[in-house]
Amino acid sequence: MPEINMSKTITVSSLSELHTALANSVGGETILLQEGNYGDLTIRSYSGYNITYPENVTIMSADPEHPATVTGLDVRNAANLTFDGINFDYTFHSGDLISDRPFGVSDSSDVTIRNSTFNGDVASGVSEIDDGYGYAIGLSVRGSSNVTIENNEIFNFHRGMVVSKSSDLVVQGNDLHSIRMDGMNFAQVSSLVIEDNYIHDFLGSLNSADHRDMIQFWTAGTDAPSTDIIIRNNRLDIGDGTYTQSIFMRNELVDTGQAGQEMYYQNVLIEDNVIVNGHAHGITVGETDGLTIRNNSVLHSDGGDPDGLDSVVEIPRISVAGSSQNVTIANNATSDIVGNTGQPGWSVTNNVVVQDQDPTKQGFYSDVFVTSTLVSENGFHDFRAVEGGLLDTLQVGAAPTLAPVATSELSAEFHVGNVEDNAALYHFNAAFSSVDMGNLPKGTQFAWDFGDGTISTGVEINHAYVTGGTYEVTLTLTLPDGRTSENSLVVAVAGTDVLSYASSKGFLAYAYGSEIALHTPGADNPEGIALGNVTNIVSVDRKYVSDILGQDDFAISLTLAADAPATAGELVRLHNSFILTADAKGELMFRAFTTDGTEVRLQTAGAHVSDMAAHDISITLNDGILAISVDGTVLDSEEMPGVLASVGNHNMTFGNQFHSTHFQGVISALNISMNEDDFAAAATAAATLARSEPASESVQDVESLKAEHGVDLLSYTSLDGFLAYAYGAEIALHTPGADDPEGIALGNAANIVSVDRKYVSDILGQDDFAISLTLAADAPATAGELMRLHQSFILTADSKGELMFRAFTTDGTEVRLQTAGAHVSDMAAHDISITLNDGILAISVDGNVLDSEEMPGVLASVGNHNMTFGNQFHSTHFQGVISALNISMNEDDFALVNSAEQTHIDTFVFAQTAFDVTLADTSEGLLYDSSMASDDASHALSLQTVDDSLAYLISDLTLDPTDMVFDFV
Repeated sequence: MPEINMSKTITVSSLSELHTALANSVGGETILLQEGNYGDLTIRSYSGYNITYPENVTIMSADPEHPATVTGLDVRNAANLTFDGINFDYTFHSGDLISDRPFGVSDSSDVTIRNSTFNGDVASGVSEIDDGYGYAIGLSVRGSSNVTIENNEIFNFHRGMVVSKSSDLVVQGNDLHSIRMDGMNFAQVSSLVIEDNYIHDFLGSLNSADHRDMIQFWTAGTDAPSTDIIIRNNRLDIGDGTYTQSIFMRNELVDTGQAGQEMYYQNVLIEDNVIVNGHAHGITVGETDGLTIRNNSVLHSDGGDPDGLDSVVEIPRISVAGSSQNVTIANNATSDIVGNTGQPGWSVTNNVVVQDQDPTKQGFYSDVFVTSTLVSENGFHDFRAVEGGLLDTLQVGAAPTLAPVATSELSAEFHVGNVEDNAALYHFNAAFSSVDMGNLPKGTQFAWDFGDGTISTGVEINHAYVTGGTYEVTLTLTLPDGRTSENSLVVAVAGTDVLSYASSKGFLAYAYGSEIALHTPGADNPEGIALGNVTNIVSVDRKYVSDILGQDDFAISLTLAADAPATAGELVRLHNSFILTADAKGELMFRAFTTDGTEVRLQTAGAHVSDMAAHDISITLNDGILAISVDGTVLDSEEMPGVLASVGNHNMTFGNQFHSTHFQGVISALNISMNEDDFAAAATAAATLARSEPASESVQDVESLKAEHGVDLLSYTSLDGFLAYAYGAEIALHTPGADDPEGIALGNAANIVSVDRKYVSDILGQDDFAISLTLAADAPATAGELMRLHQSFILTADSKGELMFRAFTTDGTEVRLQTAGAHVSDMAAHDISITLNDGILAISVDGNVLDSEEMPGVLASVGNHNMTFGNQFHSTHFQGVISALNISMNEDDFALVNSAEQTHIDTFVFAQTAFDVTLADTSEGLLYDSSMASDDASHALSLQTVDDSLAYLISDLTLDPTDMVFDFV
């Protein structure tokens, strides 16, 4: 509030006293209005006194908590007037027009309206379209200059404010909401700043012809363009309201051919705005000369409508008329930029596409924004970029979305991400929480409820869901001083089921664990989907099957029976993604169109699907191999680069009415699924943990924790098969081809054994690992590939029995180890070991180191390839057997811990974990990660480190990242 010169202060309590005070004012006065209703205030040249004051005259409420009310305002030909803290209150009356302007300033200069409320009203008795919605115009400014409108609240109007034919304008800090159509309208204005406004939660009349906009400019009906415009640091938020266009600057006179460049908007700057809305016109600018759009976050939300897949018209973007000149579009986060075709004078740089429609594509909101900030609080969307993520790294988007989450109160914020290559596993990170505008203090406790009946503690946690569904995840923070904060969000897990069909049930789609019964015309045949009916092709909406696009693990299974011999034609198609056809000989062809632009074809021999018997057909993609099976027999397979492409908006169809031949037959059953291996592994791990019986719910020893950060990752013996290790649990892997009683047979090019990448990828990025195997050749001078994790490492043997290990590192180099004296082709069993330790990569055979090299960096992690044994695409194949295999990491770390059993330990240093641990014996060595530790089970003390690095038990040394030292006697 500005300072008041009490010597020139006049207090009034009625409209007549107010006019008297104005008549006696000479400039510099402050007129205080006592609480009350002053009715309609008219300040015009015929008021009977001079209204062009040489200095500012302020009319303000004496008590801001009990403001004076004005029911109408008409200021004309005035100068140097300020209205401060007034309640401008409009009441609808029968006969009012929707275009009425109860509060207006015209043909005036140096007028300010601040800290006031424009309280609108809803129509009644007008029409079904109008009744119950805001009516009239909140504030009108026409033909005026040097006008400031700041820190006002405007609501319940048809339009919030309309400003025309005016100049030198400041519109800042205003709160506009509950508007039916437009928030702010501008026409033929110059030198305008629109800054720091909050425009949100519109209440639109959806059955009306309204064209809703939060900020709109137009040229229709004007004779000069708007120029020198700044739209900066505003928040335009759909909230829980109806969608609108956000910043919409159409140039009607130009785009309809009524005017040329003389009517182009000129010198427009749009920067640092946060726009969250549900219409494509996020920032739309018509023909302009001199346009800069930079550092804006143009984002999508459905507001009060249910969330779901959206059409293009519902997703905000940046659009600029292509004939605009001198255009810069830079550092914006948006779904799309329209209008740029490389025109001269255009600069479009460092913009990032962000989107909330496809989690498999780059820029998905849950990848680039802290997940908990995606959930609006009381309608307020406060998206915050992940620190170190794409937007933060490139510094793209509006400043509020780039700022770290920081509040004066305790705020529980967390990020959720699907762990790469595992659809069932999610990573939860509470490090984004804050208090008192900064980081959380030492000793803060983090408690998680994952919504599926499981709980855990720790700053960062990995959690696997065993089935698809929607799970409400809750993080509860507890500070050492007892303050708590809780935040929840729903994590949607897609699960394995995508689409199914049975003649008795019809089509069922699956969305996050829920069944959706589809009404599908033509699919009500009691026998199944009839393929020969060209006039009634059955189709399923693309959205119910598109989840498999972009997946590296899917299965399409169907039961097919021909109605006639030698029938041929198309069976199933998702255009530009895949096609399944049958020829007259009963053979099948599956064509897959991939993301890298290639087409992979599978062709059966021996399918005989035209024999009029029912046949079970299965197409699968697993471990990079696309395969087709008929009645349980694999009839063809090919390596598939990339994954199925997603192009266009075509639905999935059965049969093809445009072909000249049509398969006569019936599909009686269909199932489409994805990521079955991930969820099967999660279920196995959960069952294993459920069967374990620790000493108590909060006690684990070092052996049960080894698999979390070190030692065993994967093992194989001919007796046990493949075993993976995760969080203290053994996971028995079902690995086709690995059931040979002698071991993994390497020479069978038609049946290459592979292990899912996720079970071995933990060694990538590690500076301490070991790969050990026992190998025996079946023939002398045999040669070929032994094992490979593509683009990470390859182990081969030559015909002389020598080994080569090729390691591909994170710094782009390749390190090669070449043995001399291995003799692995002598048909005896040999123990082979490849290790990385202290930066030295080494290969040993039967205990003897045969080569070693310094290795810069660590093993690279590139692509989604699985680990394979042998290689079907090579011309030579090693004939032999791997009878044992073990892959481990961080063995030295755990060896140091275990050596504590022989050493008296005085000080214990720990790292974070999801487990609670109690120390009962000071000679017992423990390594664990957010834990409880004590020399007495009844006196547990909370420990926490600042990162996830391994920590050790160190004798006679205090090394505690939390500055908390525990000495045990």
